Amino acid sequence: MKQTSLYQAVLLGTSLISAASVAQENSQVINKSDTHTLDTVIVSATRSEQKENIAPAMISIIDAKQISRSGASNLADLLRSSGTVQVRDTLGDGSRVSVSMRGFGQNSSSNVLILVDGRKLNNPTLQSPSLNIVAVEDIERIEITHGSSGSLYGDHAVGGVINIITKTATQTQASIQISGGSYDSNSVLANLSHAYENGIGIRLSGKHAVQDGYRDNNDSEFDTYTGELSYQHDRGELFVERQKVADDLFLPGALNDSEVAEDRIQSTDTGQFANDNTDIIRVGIEQYLTDNLSLLAEYTGRDSESYGYNGFSNFTQNTEADSFTPRLSGEWQLEQGTLYLTSGFDQIQSDYNASWGDKYKQSIQAYYLQTIIPLQNDVSLTLGARHSQVEDTNRVSHDQNRDSATVKEIGLSWQLDKQQRLFIRRDENFRYANLDEHGFTLPSVEFLKPQEGTSWEMGWQSQQDDLKLTASLYHLTLKNEILYDPVIANTNSWSGFGANINLDESRRQGVILEINQALTPALTAGTTYTYTDAELTSGSFEGNQVPYVAKHTLSLFADYQLSSNWSLFVDGQYTGSRYQDDDNANEQQKVAEQLILNTAVNYKRDNWFASAKVNNLGNEKYDGYSIYSFGANHYPAPERNLKLTLGYRF
Repeated sequence: MKQTSLYQAVLLGTSLISAASVAQENSQVINKSDTHTLDTVIVSATRSEQKENIAPAMISIIDAKQISRSGASNLADLLRSSGTVQVRDTLGDGSRVSVSMRGFGQNSSSNVLILVDGRKLNNPTLQSPSLNIVAVEDIERIEITHGSSGSLYGDHAVGGVINIITKTATQTQASIQISGGSYDSNSVLANLSHAYENGIGIRLSGKHAVQDGYRDNNDSEFDTYTGELSYQHDRGELFVERQKVADDLFLPGALNDSEVAEDRIQSTDTGQFANDNTDIIRVGIEQYLTDNLSLLAEYTGRDSESYGYNGFSNFTQNTEADSFTPRLSGEWQLEQGTLYLTSGFDQIQSDYNASWGDKYKQSIQAYYLQTIIPLQNDVSLTLGARHSQVEDTNRVSHDQNRDSATVKEIGLSWQLDKQQRLFIRRDENFRYANLDEHGFTLPSVEFLKPQEGTSWEMGWQSQQDDLKLTASLYHLTLKNEILYDPVIANTNSWSGFGANINLDESRRQGVILEINQALTPALTAGTTYTYTDAELTSGSFEGNQVPYVAKHTLSLFADYQLSSNWSLFVDGQYTGSRYQDDDNANEQQKVAEQLILNTAVNYKRDNWFASAKVNNLGNEKYDGYSIYSFGANHYPAPERNLKLTLGYRF
């Protein structure tokens, strides 16, 4: 097994810094607006827009410039490049992925909250959120809140919160672009936004993409269309948004060891497919009630219909989720600083129907309050609380279960000087069982208990001129963690084994180190290192590591403005070795460490823009996902591949 990938990653980072000294001597004078800068507008800290991170938490930003220059084709690639998110990708194209933060394995998608403009993307089932529902070209920035946010966001906000902020109609602009590349992939994207002087704004966006895929039986076709109508006035804003998504996929399935050795692109599951059609409507209002207090409210309706063939039979699934999230947001200027207040109500109603007989309904209601109190000019205290109630109904047996959770938050933020900040925070979190998790339990369990946890975090941030440094330590303990135990005896299972259970106790702890620096007017570079220690501290596998969680990850990037027209973006992700998913006994061969490098060359002249992106520059052969179930099951990731893009802005 190779042990050199981490050293190669460190060497790459050293090389980037060395290259900076050369670039500083030879670079042209380039307009500062063309360099990589960190967007300081933050929404996730308080659920309303602020000009800086005022919460005692670590929030990373992937801004519009980095998104554009990276040449990323999908959201999964962007999240992977952050260095703090571990991605599980079964198809290799970002269409079927799960993301993990702070040491979650096969239950990761239920412990990381994914938002789009504050709208919850997580499903009420075990199905992972569909990240490709948002076109990369429509994203303004991505905010990644590291750690628990149970008081502010509630269910699912355990390991972290990822908030995808899309572009709005603030000015008149339009663009069209076409892309083509490896595996006969091609796509076309068009968007238009216009802001009228009377306050009315419109935004239209559409994307069509097809590809044959890296593997056999890996074809896909994807369409998404979005329309938004907004009205801004002196005291607020109104908007309505509609989105339709059609995502058709053939599924190549997993390969065992011998099949991978024979031909890693083959499929032994020819004929399997899954087609999803999603319809989303969102209506919202922001109204200033006074100069200090505003009302924000949104209604979102999401209807997803899926059908396909799983190798045994045809299937259909339907999931409906409706949410209503009104809240008050206020700011008051006191002698010692600004007092912030957020108070709201969240209601989520979900229905799930499957052709194999599962029919569930879930209703969640929650009240929450968060306030940030200035104790001195440089010290603030954050207090928060949430009370949530859930009602689960089995619409076949008519059994009902009611449960509740109350969580609290306390934190301190200390601005040491204009450049440095310290924070410490204790946040409680919870998650309710997904609707289909209730359907596969032990005979003695009718409904699973809510998962509860406590997170401690301490961090330091420094912003000095063009250098940003961040360090964070965390400790997370969970009670009644909901996960699947593949070896527990279960007479409800066709094999006699396996069930969703509540684990007595588990814990995660770790470190995050982040450096970003504008080394010259032309060159920006950064690196993020994450250490994650995730351990099962009770149950059948007490003392074992959580499978499919790497202890060490490292990301690197360099963004070099070669001239006024040309730029070069290089990024790399190192992922340490880890146990295969479901190998709770930690007995099987580990997934090998990997270092994946990507590069993009970008060109723009007048209204034209173009890019050439090479993924997996080193042509590494690795798995996007590996799971041990009656033997190793591999989902091979694409080897070196190319994407070319040409576009025009009107």
